[in-house]
Amino acid sequence: MNERRRQDVPATGHTKAQSTPLSNGGPKTPVDAMADVDVATEEGLREDIAHRLAIIDEMRAKGIPVDAVKFEKSHDSAGARALQDGASVAIAGRIWTVREHGKLNFMTLNDQEGSIQISLKADTLGAERVAQCLRYHLTGDIVGIKGVKWTTKRGEPTIDVHEIFSLQKALRPPPSKWEGTNAETGYRNPDLKILCNPDHRRVLITRSRVFSALRRYMEDHGFLEIETPILQTNIGGAAAKPFVTHHNGLDMQVKLRIAPEIPLKRAMIGGMERVFEIGKDFRNEGMDASHLQEFTVIEWYAAYWTYEDNIAFTKDMITLMVKTATGGSLELSYQGKKIDFSRWERYDYTKLILDRLGIDIRANNTFDSLIKEVREKRLDLKGADRDAKSFPALVDALYKKLIRPSLGTQCPVILERYPVEMVPLARRNADDSSIAEKFQVLIDGMEVANSYTELVDPVEQRRRFEAQLTLRASGDEETMDLDEDFLRCLEYGLPPMSGVGIGLDRVMCILTDRPNLKDVIFFPLVGRAERR
Repeated sequence: MNERRRQDVPATGHTKAQSTPLSNGGPKTPVDAMADVDVATEEGLREDIAHRLAIIDEMRAKGIPVDAVKFEKSHDSAGARALQDGASVAIAGRIWTVREHGKLNFMTLNDQEGSIQISLKADTLGAERVAQCLRYHLTGDIVGIKGVKWTTKRGEPTIDVHEIFSLQKALRPPPSKWEGTNAETGYRNPDLKILCNPDHRRVLITRSRVFSALRRYMEDHGFLEIETPILQTNIGGAAAKPFVTHHNGLDMQVKLRIAPEIPLKRAMIGGMERVFEIGKDFRNEGMDASHLQEFTVIEWYAAYWTYEDNIAFTKDMITLMVKTATGGSLELSYQGKKIDFSRWERYDYTKLILDRLGIDIRANNTFDSLIKEVREKRLDLKGADRDAKSFPALVDALYKKLIRPSLGTQCPVILERYPVEMVPLARRNADDSSIAEKFQVLIDGMEVANSYTELVDPVEQRRRFEAQLTLRASGDEETMDLDEDFLRCLEYGLPPMSGVGIGLDRVMCILTDRPNLKDVIFFPLVGRAERR
């Protein structure tokens, strides 16, 4: 495709004179504006690249810089739009559209915060300079602009260009609408998704701001952020199947952590009283819209707290995250449902199963008796009953298949008091030794937080680890290792404490109304067959 034609029919696909404003007064966003201009053919792309290379050679031959090391900005696009008319401004960004009108020409410049219109006036630059700008500065190029803010008759904030600098030439034209907005293509090409989809860019900016607010919240409450190892010789902190690899330098097998819990507890044994980490966990299990093998969590531990203290702390933290994402509101819409974070519901896990399914898991506390109840009641677990190899796994299947999807659809839910067999690292309840002091937070059927009053008795912890090994021998792969190093540390004494882990990717889905975890992370992993 000839580059001149591409300028006449911009990357947006609009005709030369079109400039439809948004509701906020801005130019059309790339997603709204891009039409199906066919630049996808190999021949057309080769022509585009060849023309762009020729333009670069021509600029260099005339001594015109084609790139730069640095450019001093005074404003981003949002700040420039808010300026009074007549104010001087220096901005930088990517040219997205070009609209030619003879003596008055327009471009749309995109940056991290949005977009702004710039004008190339013959009265300001001279006709020859305008023609040179239109020839040398193409869609996709990154430029620096110095000029003056003005407003068009249609009310469009605009920067009148006095100087334009080529900061980086683009060899490829901006992608088509399909390349930039198609979901699967976006997962394979996250850079193009960020480039073309301003809504996706805003989601990622919101994610960054929420994470910053979390760190401030933790630090304001006396927590110290520490880093724990990704590669571990023993796994713990959750019932999950790990990724296994080989460490060549040490010639030994290591595993990617499934949770930072045990290293964080070891820091507490060393004398820290409040610690947290925001980082990646890895679990080699199934993938769907609410499960990824690599995901981001925040996990923290506080000495001298019980899980009741952490219920209050977690509610305040999630409330902060909601307000940060919404600009102060405690109500948001998630996949067509209105969720109210000003109120919370609270349920007993064992009682909920009894009330909803008619099964007393405290009385039927062995695999054989529980599977008999399931089959007698003809409960459809979608095959999970055949896969379960232990009592904890079967209870978990009952809950996840038949109860969890209905929880938290109108407001957050706190689910507490689990069978002790299901929580190897949680303290027994003082009044009922069959119950573990654990709670979870659920929002629209998704588990977003998990907490317990921690087990700090080394003798009891050893028994729990040994029980995990017994379950593994029966075929349950989602069990913990017996960690002798951790047990040895416990013998030095761990203060009474409580900890919480929150799946931040899931929370971000809810805060930004996205149906898939891949939609709220910068670089999702996709299968090799899907890559181009």
